This record gives sequence, C-alpha cells and structure tokens, in this order.
Amino acid sequence: MIGYEHPLWTTRKDWADQQKAAADRKMPIATVSQDALMLNTVLAATGKRLRETTYSRTSTIYSGRPLGVDSAVSGVCVDRGRSPEDAGGSVAASVQGVPLELGF
Repeated sequence: MIGYEHPLWTTRKDWADQQKAAADRKMPIATVSQDALMLNTVLAATGKRLRETTYSRTSTIYSGRPLGVDSAVSGVCVDRGRSPEDAGGSVAASVQGVPLELGF
C-alpha cells in the first residue's frame, strides 16, 4: 500500500468531486483503518506527525459522512468532523497509489 499524502488535486473540492478526481486517476481512496495505519506507521518510523494542520477524508462512511484522519499532539485522530460539502485547501482525500500522470 502506498499512501499519497495530501494530494493538492483533491483539495478545494467537496467529497463528490474528490471521489471523481481520485477515480479519474484510477487511485482508490483509503479506508479509515488503512489511513490511520499509514499515519501511525510514519509517526513510529520517523517521529514525524503528518496532518497537524490538514485533514483527509477516507472511503469509510459513518452517518452519511466520510470519516477523516488527522494528527494532534495526542496522536492520530479519526473523526467525522468535516461536512461532505466542505471544500478547502486543508481538506484532501486519502488516496493510495501513484497518479497516472507520473507514468508508472
């Protein structure tokens, strides 16, 4: 599994447009458990805490909202804090793989 951290081409889009952007690149959106594992693995291996000021949506839906993953001083956090309609520069989709435009 390769996580693509905070792809800018998924920011400034609502949840529906983020899903379309990932599908156009043939990249799956990670489940909440896959994404949390990726962030925890990076933290354990490098001591680097990703997403202290950003947030990523996952393919796991709870009460009609995609669950998201970010980091706090206390560790990796999973929540449903962002509305599917939110579209900001700090909100990305948790995609996996390598974008087609890189030619792999």
